[in-house]
Amino acid sequence: MVRDINVYIEPNSNGTLDFHPGHLLKGMVEYPLDHVENIHCFSVTVVGKAEVIWQKNESIRERSGDTVTIEHFDVNYWGTEYSLNEETYLMGVKKGPLITLQPGVYRYNFSCQLPQNLPSSFSGKFGEISYCVESNIDLENRYRICFGHTPFNVIRIDDLNLYPELRSTFKLEKVKSFCFIFCTGSLVMTVTTPCTGFAIGQSVPIKIEYLNKSSVDVKHTKVTLKRTVRFTCQHPKTETKKFDDIIISVVAQGVKARQSDRIESILEIPMNLACSNDRYCRIVNIKYSVDIEGELSMFHSNPKISIPITIGNFQARPVF
Repeated sequence: MVRDINVYIEPNSNGTLDFHPGHLLKGMVEYPLDHVENIHCFSVTVVGKAEVIWQKNESIRERSGDTVTIEHFDVNYWGTEYSLNEETYLMGVKKGPLITLQPGVYRYNFSCQLPQNLPSSFSGKFGEISYCVESNIDLENRYRICFGHTPFNVIRIDDLNLYPELRSTFKLEKVKSFCFIFCTGSLVMTVTTPCTGFAIGQSVPIKIEYLNKSSVDVKHTKVTLKRTVRFTCQHPKTETKKFDDIIISVVAQGVKARQSDRIESILEIPMNLACSNDRYCRIVNIKYSVDIEGELSMFHSNPKISIPITIGNFQARPVF
């Protein structure tokens, strides 16, 4: 019988199994046998896929005369999206003539050019984007068995200057009016960023302008970098779960009633973030935003502005 099959991936120049889209993935498969075996083919498959799964409690309501029964049960919601599924035949072909192998150890080299449109590896609450190399054997009785799931990581290198819409200045204004007995007037909060494409490790400059013609103080301003991961299943029906994660938050000054002020705040994007991937993956979708909130005194709802940003590896140079 097959004792074991080992899949070895050749590390990159840094000695790790982290690869970029477009790189050449190389490795070796070791296939030991301790008896005579008849096979149709032996192959390796480089697999990249996004998977989502969660459970949902559902119920069925049934009526029999005056009696109503409710049956509760768990349903698995899941989805899969392949970004890479490249098979290389090392021996034989699928459904081809049988090949008789004698006992021994068989070794084969393989390679795969990684496509340019791969999303980065990612693991989240309801799903993941993962990559691996697996070996496959089609035996004499025509069923396939898989061995040697060896994982590797993909890290995108995105130049955000390739997307002109990310290089333009973003400006948004929020107007809040007060019309209570002791609180009157209006508050205008305007937020500006030089662009909406930023690199991992970059500082994000944010300008906040307050024109406060009201009798209400803005105690302080909260500036937050938020990641939103949207998981979308396909079975048994299309459904979405969204998970928000606060990456970093800073507090800046506010503005007194009947006054105006300009505030500058800086957010430092951490080095370990996964890049935005909405262009490359539909069922595990990673987006970012900078959220600005002015906290008001008394019992008023706070004005909020959300700026959608894209995070990559090379920052978008602003267009002046």
